[in-house]
Amino acid sequence: RYNNELSILIAFNGIAYSPDDNLEINADNFIYNNKEYLLETKGNVVIKDIKNNILIESQSIFFDNKNKIVSSKVDSVIKDNLGNIFLTKNFKYNVNTKIIKIDGSKLTDNQQNKYEISKAFLDLNSNKLIGKDISINFNDKSFGAGNNPRLKGNSISTNSENTKITKGIFTTCKKTDDCPPWQLSAEEIKHDKKNKTINY
Repeated sequence: RYNNELSILIAFNGIAYSPDDNLEINADNFIYNNKEYLLETKGNVVIKDIKNNILIESQSIFFDNKNKIVSSKVDSVIKDNLGNIFLTKNFKYNVNTKIIKIDGSKLTDNQQNKYEISKAFLDLNSNKLIGKDISINFNDKSFGAGNNPRLKGNSISTNSENTKITKGIFTTCKKTDDCPPWQLSAEEIKHDKKNKTINY
């Protein structure tokens, strides 16, 4: 349905394309404001960034076609080109700069390590993630059976090969209600993903 006076298009169960941005948007409901270049989508929303190989899933997403911003204020899932999966409370993706700002994120990386980050920036140009207030539960296989390796810190900088944590605390002790029997604290802790080692 198109309201000529308000320049608003309402559509259902379809796909919207933005060829210049290599975006494909699937959704149950679309509301496009042609005056403000703003697209609101609701219900089973799936956005594919074909060029950057990014997949975004949510129940409500806005696309500001003028400023090239994709955003959502509800729980969403972002899958990047490295096989990492982000569960976010809200996000803002600048299509031009290829930077995604993420709040309240839970991340499972391609090695099945699980992260919790309060705020983060994902740079698709360099595949680098920078964030603060970080907690990592490593895949148990990374450090041998019977361990619960985990790492906490003030900030994180990570790419496909290395992770750097500032003001970090690391332990492999099993989780209990008490403090772990031992833990390592350092101004900077590095995780070598390829060699599966922790350096400080």
